[in-house]
Amino acid sequence: MGRLQVTVVSAHGLKAADLNGKADPYVKLFWRGKTYKTEKQKKTLTPSWNETWVLDWDDSGDNPQLVFEVWDWDRFTSHDLMGRLTMQLQNLNPSNPIEGAYPLNTQGQLVLRFVYIGPPQQAPPQQPQRPPMPMPQAPNYPAAPPSYEGSSSNYPPGTDEIHHAFPQYSKDRIADALRRCNGDRDAATTYLLEGYIPQQGSGRPSSSVRVDPNAVRELCQMLPQCTEDQVRRALQKANGDKERATAILINDLIMMAQQANSGSPQHHQANAAQQQQMWQQSGGGAYNSYQSSGAPAAPPLPQFHQGNVGAGAVRPSGRKKALFIGINYFGTRASLRGCINDTKSMKNLLCSLYGFADTQYTMVTLTDDQRDPRFVPTRQNMMTAIRWLTDGAQPGDVLFFHFSGHGAQQEDPTGQEEDGLNETILPVDFQRAGMITDDELNRCLVAPLPAGVRLTAIMDCCHSGTGLDLPFLLESYGGWRWTQDTGGVFLHADVMLISGCEDDDVSADAAGKFYSAPGGAMTTAFCAACTSNPYNQTYPQLMNNLHRNLRNRGFPQKPQLSSSQQFDINRPFAFDDIHPNMNQYIGRPPPQPGRRRRPKRKANAGLAGTPLGGMLGVGAAVAGGVIAGAILGDIMGDLLF
Repeated sequence: MGRLQVTVVSAHGLKAADLNGKADPYVKLFWRGKTYKTEKQKKTLTPSWNETWVLDWDDSGDNPQLVFEVWDWDRFTSHDLMGRLTMQLQNLNPSNPIEGAYPLNTQGQLVLRFVYIGPPQQAPPQQPQRPPMPMPQAPNYPAAPPSYEGSSSNYPPGTDEIHHAFPQYSKDRIADALRRCNGDRDAATTYLLEGYIPQQGSGRPSSSVRVDPNAVRELCQMLPQCTEDQVRRALQKANGDKERATAILINDLIMMAQQANSGSPQHHQANAAQQQQMWQQSGGGAYNSYQSSGAPAAPPLPQFHQGNVGAGAVRPSGRKKALFIGINYFGTRASLRGCINDTKSMKNLLCSLYGFADTQYTMVTLTDDQRDPRFVPTRQNMMTAIRWLTDGAQPGDVLFFHFSGHGAQQEDPTGQEEDGLNETILPVDFQRAGMITDDELNRCLVAPLPAGVRLTAIMDCCHSGTGLDLPFLLESYGGWRWTQDTGGVFLHADVMLISGCEDDDVSADAAGKFYSAPGGAMTTAFCAACTSNPYNQTYPQLMNNLHRNLRNRGFPQKPQLSSSQQFDINRPFAFDDIHPNMNQYIGRPPPQPGRRRRPKRKANAGLAGTPLGGMLGVGAAVAGGVIAGAILGDIMGDLLF
């Protein structure tokens, strides 16, 4: 066991946090369950600390990430997070210390020095080496890594071997994984399936890792198919990290379901090369080709008109596309933990059990830990990716949309929503660029689709019940049956949304569980249900399984299914079982003359008292005197101390 000296040297370019145009910054380091903190520096945006901590460092490389946070100290109110930086140090050399200025995920840079102390006989530190690449955390991360998509160069050794075992991944994706993992085939396979690069020796559970019994209980409730022993081993393998342990367990469940159902006629793995070729032949392009034209404005909804009612089932074309969006909102008061993890789990589920292929023509993932700014979930990138998903869709095509992050509400200016409120999803830059409303999603994601196209959407966020403005809701009151949402839009295509909660609910208890959960409540429940019975559960059975999973974990919200078509709910759930159009009229029915629906409640009322509610200004006037006093106290503190 070696030691690592970590020195927080200074910072520069920080964003002002106090009314005097300055800040009182200090730094926290989170590592192996411990928190280290520097002294605060008053009234400065260029603080200097030069404080050093010594950490026990595993020589085998089995070390967690180093997480640094810069905070602004306030005397009378809670301290403010100014920025965050996550780093993974590998291949340290005792003879070469590391020093560099590393960008925070908001604004400014943190100057750090690392000195690895090896055995006594090793040489003392000499000249600094090139700084390591920090783990990306923000949409303004400076440099994009080289792209290997579509590379004409020779594939690295091991590409064909992995592609033969996992044909759903294109050779370009596999080559990229091998390069990221320095040719390690096992590590590259883990990166493809679970979304992270394992450290040396991390594949073996360590019996020395102390496992939190509460974490075991929580993960057993999340994934009831897993035994306590399996959960304990996953936590040991993940060094106690619940988020990574969840990914490991879901991956294990998917692999077991894949093996158990390998002889089922519904089970097949897509051939990535064939999927890509089919989309290329139809004129479909890679997501990168849509960046130059940017995100188009949402088209207006068509006038309410008579539709073309289809007859007979639609045969799947074999072409499938998927868009995954996961946002953890790093560096904000409302940061989340599990959303990026959700995209990895859903992607693995679809590729392993439901015939989707991972190529640049068939899958796009937007997360706020991306290095490439084109794949960061800004508002513009999200709308561009939605355009990519729907562009060129033809009868028989199967599409999938997944969003895991924050949801909210806005007052409906048209007065057509039944509750008077528009449901919204929040891009990573929502405070600057704005939210995306359900009206926009309806116009851009579902309205352009022709009859015979199937779109399945999963939205794991607050206020997501009618997040696509679909006309039919599957209700369980007195037995499962269809009801009509009077504010819904009738469509030609076969569109289905499974949402994390109803419109007036918050997803996963906004009082705390939502912000600390290692995975989104709805996504994790969906993965658990699909791995337990991938091909033979009816829609009522699926919804009952989702509700039971959430209820057993103490979550009060109720998942909801909405659809553009009233189909037979006793048929087995499937992504590619396409229902023909049965709607005689298309579009949103015109409102009754003189009737305008007003909000039944204040927008985002359920978010009052939560970090997101604070960012949205919810409840700011509720305790005016208390808040005003706290603000005055902060002003005096900034000026006097």
